[in-house]
Amino acid sequence: MKNYRISLYVNALLLAVVTGASAVPAYSAPERRKDQFPAEYGYLLAPLPYSMPGIGEGLFVLGNFSNIFDTTIDANVVLVTGEARGKVIVFDEVPLYKRNLFLHAEVLDINTVVTNNYDSRGMDTNKDDYTLLEISSYLASTLNLDLTFFDRKLTFSAMRFKNRGDIYKVRDPKGNIISSPSEPYKFSSRSTMLAAQIDLTDDYLDARKGVRVDMRYRNNPRKDVNDPDLFVTELNSNFFIPTVGNDTLVLNYFQSDTNVRKRGNVDRDVIRQELGLQCQPGDQQCLTTEENLIDMFVNQRKYGTASSLGGNNRFRAYPDGRFNGAHVAFVGAEYRWNFVHDATPFNYYIWRDAHTGYQLAFFAEHATVSETWGDIWKDTRTVVGAGARLVTQSGSVYRADLGFGDEGMALSVYFYYPWDGS
Repeated sequence: MKNYRISLYVNALLLAVVTGASAVPAYSAPERRKDQFPAEYGYLLAPLPYSMPGIGEGLFVLGNFSNIFDTTIDANVVLVTGEARGKVIVFDEVPLYKRNLFLHAEVLDINTVVTNNYDSRGMDTNKDDYTLLEISSYLASTLNLDLTFFDRKLTFSAMRFKNRGDIYKVRDPKGNIISSPSEPYKFSSRSTMLAAQIDLTDDYLDARKGVRVDMRYRNNPRKDVNDPDLFVTELNSNFFIPTVGNDTLVLNYFQSDTNVRKRGNVDRDVIRQELGLQCQPGDQQCLTTEENLIDMFVNQRKYGTASSLGGNNRFRAYPDGRFNGAHVAFVGAEYRWNFVHDATPFNYYIWRDAHTGYQLAFFAEHATVSETWGDIWKDTRTVVGAGARLVTQSGSVYRADLGFGDEGMALSVYFYYPWDGS
């Protein structure tokens, strides 16, 4: 079964390259509604307060700049002030050769950050089954090249990602310290990705009819003898179906599968020594946390980890990274009620652009996560929700969605449509 799935992805990728290159130029419908390389300038500046257990309080200063210098170049800058300090700098759509080759680069450099770590994998887990990992000296970088043809109808991408950091405290969900090792746990990873996308829609940025298919291959080689050697294959399909007036029904299917070439070291004593939590014999909370973390490491090294569910892109009622496993399958439907009008410029000092339409959206998402392919769709969860969007001439989509699931509700605020990537 594994070899069949690998072959299926490889054949699909080859089919996309061969048939896409020959068929896309002759494909006449749907035609693009507008220029696929907008250069209208826009920006948003916003202060966002934060409060993190164990870290304290401070302020994120966010800057989103679209089409700088009358080009396609976009920039996102986040400055972190207060108890935690750092910066996030992203450059996107940097043209290297005409309208065919573009660069994406980003750097995340934070001195202290806290992240949720969900110890249990799969869908049958409790929302409180997590610990807070306090990470210092976190550095991550991404470099991406996009080669696109035929007015963005066919795109090939290559990406390189790496990160590193030190975990020096483990806390419970309320922020209380469980363990503070004398020597922090150092982690690092690196991966490369190859992707191909066929976009047969009426607009690359704000599609209302057509089909878009994205296939990805992400290679994660082992960095030492304890890590697994694996790769991840992904398929993301969006179907845009016009309905009444300018409204659109969007259907999405996403699948992410891990293929382990060689397992990592799953010896529990070795992992315990790696973690270095140094739990005292009578400290039951620390010992339980240690065992949960060891379980997580064993599963990661045995099965690998596909793309997670939760956050702004998929499963919008749950926090980022809520559901993890070796195999992920997702289906979604979203009705976009479009109020379209001519571009109207606005300038509110901290926010400048030209809005081309407003949108109300109603969505439902259904997904599954499992460790083995045979258990896919055995455990599932569902999210429903609604949101509002402002579509701008510069290419940004300012989005606010409220999702509802069996663990409550969550608000997602972002600059792009959901389901566009992994």
